[in-house]
Amino acid sequence: MVSTAVHARQMSGLEASTSGRCASYVISHPIRPPVVKQWQQHVSSPQLRTFCAAAAAAKGPSAPQRQIHIQHQRTDLPSGDFSRVKKSIFVSSSVDLKGCPPRDYPEFAVIGRSNVGKSSLINMLTQNSKLAKVSKEPGMTKTINHFLINDSWYLVDLPGYGYAKTAGKSSRASWLDFTKEYFAKREALVCVLLLVDGSIPAQQVDLDCANWLAEAQVPFGVVFTKCDARKKGGPTPAANVKAFKAELLKDYEQLPACFETSAQLGQGRVEVLQYLASLRQLEAAEGGEFL
Repeated sequence: MVSTAVHARQMSGLEASTSGRCASYVISHPIRPPVVKQWQQHVSSPQLRTFCAAAAAAKGPSAPQRQIHIQHQRTDLPSGDFSRVKKSIFVSSSVDLKGCPPRDYPEFAVIGRSNVGKSSLINMLTQNSKLAKVSKEPGMTKTINHFLINDSWYLVDLPGYGYAKTAGKSSRASWLDFTKEYFAKREALVCVLLLVDGSIPAQQVDLDCANWLAEAQVPFGVVFTKCDARKKGGPTPAANVKAFKAELLKDYEQLPACFETSAQLGQGRVEVLQYLASLRQLEAAEGGEFL
């Protein structure tokens, strides 16, 4: 089981200290308690609004309302050894938390809008083009998909917050149920990779998702996808990334970890894998079992 200390560290900031032979990490800037109800009225997406309300209920009563001001400070992480992917296999698809694999290994979840390229990113990170199914129709991922990496940690592909044409109201409601349950109750979850399309301007629904993750104290980093592509007549990916970060900084004192990637070019692969390895090493340093 992954210790809950990782969750607190990711969202609050770290301050290194030494005790004996090992370095330990203590919380230096506690994040303020979740105030989902406070900012929920500003969420533009009805789907995310429902998601926020459901997740807030799963988390329990919120703190007294106050202005949102998210502290998101990062300091040095371990070097990121053990980042090489030697083996990657599909393990299972689940429609609820009970169907997920045993909590034997740390998990890193991937989420984003339906056409953001989640499957492509997973295949790029693992250099296994057949691992996650890439569909021409966005929104085909409807289950929690676990991929075991190096027999020691999981990449978890979650349904996007956009839907395929075949998704009816009942399947949408089900998506909200098991996705919010995964975020709220999955103890093996170490970090979420929030995927944002770098080829288009900042989308409010992505900002809403980032804000919910922060307020719900779910650790996350931002992975910009499609950074090799530019829409005709639109801003460059670099401009889109800069604009998205600027929007986050309106509410964050410091940005979460951010990565620019391209599944076509392999851009950002090493950096993302080193980041995930650093988090696993940090967990091990805190008395966890996993690398």
